[in-house]
Amino acid sequence: MLILMRLIMWPFSLLLYLMYLITGSYGWSIVLFAVAIKLIMLYPSAKSKRNTMHMARMNPKMQEIKKRCGNDQERYAMEIQKLYQSEHVNPLGGCLWSFLPLPILIALYGIIRRPVLNFMLINMARPEALEKVEALKQALINIGYEFPQSQQAYEEIQIAKGIFEHPDAMQAIVPQVFPIDFNFLGFIDLTAIPWSAFGQLQQGNVSLATFALILIPIVSGLLNLALSVVSMRTSINTDPAMKSQQTMMMVMMPLMSVYIGFILPASLGIYWIAMSVFSIVQELILQKYYGAKLDKEEAAREEAARQDRIRRMEAAKNRPQVQDRNTSKEKRKRQNQSGAAPQKKKKNSTTEAGRVGDRPYARGRSFGNHYDELDEEPSSDETTDQ
Repeated sequence: MLILMRLIMWPFSLLLYLMYLITGSYGWSIVLFAVAIKLIMLYPSAKSKRNTMHMARMNPKMQEIKKRCGNDQERYAMEIQKLYQSEHVNPLGGCLWSFLPLPILIALYGIIRRPVLNFMLINMARPEALEKVEALKQALINIGYEFPQSQQAYEEIQIAKGIFEHPDAMQAIVPQVFPIDFNFLGFIDLTAIPWSAFGQLQQGNVSLATFALILIPIVSGLLNLALSVVSMRTSINTDPAMKSQQTMMMVMMPLMSVYIGFILPASLGIYWIAMSVFSIVQELILQKYYGAKLDKEEAAREEAARQDRIRRMEAAKNRPQVQDRNTSKEKRKRQNQSGAAPQKKKKNSTTEAGRVGDRPYARGRSFGNHYDELDEEPSSDETTDQ
């Protein structure tokens, strides 16, 4: 397990070492390390953001499906799946990448907590590296350094400070080590635990460095809260339970970052601050970019749907005309094949056949010869009646 953790930490140690070579400052190397991590994760982060914004725009359609399906969960699941397919959205897209910052944070903590083993001697085999660390510790004890049992988890930080103060003597023992200046901006000790600053204040040690240590976790929490607010602007959720859960997470995450920032070395708080700042900038840029892009895509889909409706309407209008033309064509074809079609005999008017005297319609419809011409002259009785 330790070997696996060392393998995981190796690329991050190498990246942090490269940043340290560029800046010559431990604090600024952590800031640049955060920039590099954000750039590495830019593509999956952008993909995840686009997916989140697209799903937020789909929320009205999802609510409509929910209303239409009622309590039929199976039908609702099928309709939602069809909606995802039609919109080309993966509800799990980017979820895996969203968990990546946590192992990176754990790896960075391992580097910060053990700077000799996981930073200076990262290319050395672990058993040999542990022997070198123990040799350095013993050399520092011999010249008067103390390593309290309560600080055993961070004793390599004390060894790294001893290397910085006695570089020649320590490099004579282990040539691979090098001095690291843990001061940031000239007055912040990045190896210090911010919670210890309250003890310094009680002892009357009031200084800018002390207040800076206290402010690091607080600023980290505030920036984390700002990031949550900016991120949730594109998350539209009408479910009261989900809204409550999102609100709770928006509050709990900053509080957790404040707590962690107070109990861990200040360098981790600097990393968290840098990540929050760059994440806020990234969120604003991606929201603007994908907002405009999704607007164009939605407008294009609406235009395509409108054109499709117009084509269907025109097809519906033209269909009877085509049918009539085809019918007439077939009729003419049959007439040409069988000769002239017999003309239908016109029915005569009832004016003469139904006439009695000067009353042309006197006989009415009950008269048997109502629609036929009179074949013989009216009888004498009829003439008399006239």
